Amino acid sequence: MKRLEDKVAELSSSGRTGLSFFLTGGYPSMESFKELVKYIDKNSLADFLEIGIPFSDPLADGPVIQKTSLDAIREGATLPGIIRAVGEMKDEIDIPLVLMSYINPFYALGLERVFRDAAEAGFSALIIPDMPFGEDPAIEKAAMSHGLDTIYLAAPSCNENRIKKISSRSRPFLYYVSSYGVTGARKKLPRKLSSGLQGAVKVSDVPVYCGFGISTPQQAADIAEYADGIIIGSAFLKKIDGDKSSYFKEIRKFAISVRKEIDKGYT
Repeated sequence: MKRLEDKVAELSSSGRTGLSFFLTGGYPSMESFKELVKYIDKNSLADFLEIGIPFSDPLADGPVIQKTSLDAIREGATLPGIIRAVGEMKDEIDIPLVLMSYINPFYALGLERVFRDAAEAGFSALIIPDMPFGEDPAIEKAAMSHGLDTIYLAAPSCNENRIKKISSRSRPFLYYVSSYGVTGARKKLPRKLSSGLQGAVKVSDVPVYCGFGISTPQQAADIAEYADGIIIGSAFLKKIDGDKSSYFKEIRKFAISVRKEIDKGYT
């Protein structure tokens, strides 16, 4: 369960920008999802992975993640099924995993049950996009009791005092949302993103990772000048299309191109 904490610390001490991709659990099928996780791990395409739980009302997500969620649900993906699938391969992979889900599925199954099962399956941390910081302390307490960290999101509207407060409880990093609105690849990122990130990094108690809207290697490189890590979702998921031999090549090509750009300042 400390895999993510150790990886983030290792990246920070080395001065290297972290890289994470988002996968919709159970997409395009449960077996293909498991193969994707293993492939990314085996080929060291990311420092860690976010595994998203498909949800019927993904309020924070744009069309790509909405579609992959709906497809996964149609394939029979569920929260318990995805946790079980991850548990089945935990001894075969080394890459740290983050469980990302809206709060309703957690409440429906019960916090204790979900967090216990997630920890046993090998997850290191949780991200709950529709749970504002401080909204339900019981969630963080329950997660901690099972050894799971809670990663909180900070919006561009947060002032430095708010970011400092959120970062004091976010472990092992703070998730800085690049722009207002939902997830989804964007042609251009907000002009004020760099200043917002610099402000967040200045006051945060933990490393700052940035996500939402990052769609190209160059955008990732631009953000890497200020952020400690990059998280890419929709642009990565869009590569998972067609037959396996095709999309494995596409995600590898994309991951390598992103890594090459964000590592330019790394020595």
